[in-house]
Amino acid sequence: MQLMLFIISLVLLSNSPGQNPDTPGKYEQRAFDILENSRALLNSFDSFHAEFEYDSSAAGFGQRLNNGGSLYTKGDKYHMRLDGNIFISDGITVWSFMEDINEVHISNFYETEGIITPTSLLDNYQETFRPLWIRQELYRGKDVHVIDLVPEDPHTPFSKYRIAIEVESGMIAYVVAYDRQGGTYSYIIKETTTNPELPDTLFSFNPDDFPGIEVVDLR
Repeated sequence: MQLMLFIISLVLLSNSPGQNPDTPGKYEQRAFDILENSRALLNSFDSFHAEFEYDSSAAGFGQRLNNGGSLYTKGDKYHMRLDGNIFISDGITVWSFMEDINEVHISNFYETEGIITPTSLLDNYQETFRPLWIRQELYRGKDVHVIDLVPEDPHTPFSKYRIAIEVESGMIAYVVAYDRQGGTYSYIIKETTTNPELPDTLFSFNPDDFPGIEVVDLR
């Protein structure tokens, strides 16, 4: 779930003001400037919708998963679907539904912020990660900036996150997370819609819609 919420965090990175790194190197400063420009862009949207492709490869297990998903956000609220699983928050409560076992876990939004939430990851990314501009390249017909976020804490599950941001639009093109066992987890943004009309009902979960569901309330 932490990794799934990472992409939401990127879309909602606009929720906190930026601050300049204390002693940035040339490529750190360039990465910072690009991320701050995207922050300002995303901050201008009241709501957001993205369709994405998800690809994962677990090192040493010969397993590969590829499927699609969708993400809707509105302020701190989000609704994400991936491979039949649903992750929803109204900014107060978080629902995590797992289709294969027909079970939903309910938790408080503030209690999940210490892990990874829609706003926490890049709220203070300058303190949590070392941002580094890697290169500019052509990706699916568009020029993108490739930026690595390397955790300052060497004990985190992922060794780095690679983000591609379109040069012209400032939008996120893809995100790849690298775990410390050699596995990769990629989110490729296929299409986006800015400022769509989204009903508040989209950001709540009704267990009655899922007959036989098991509800695990962790609040």
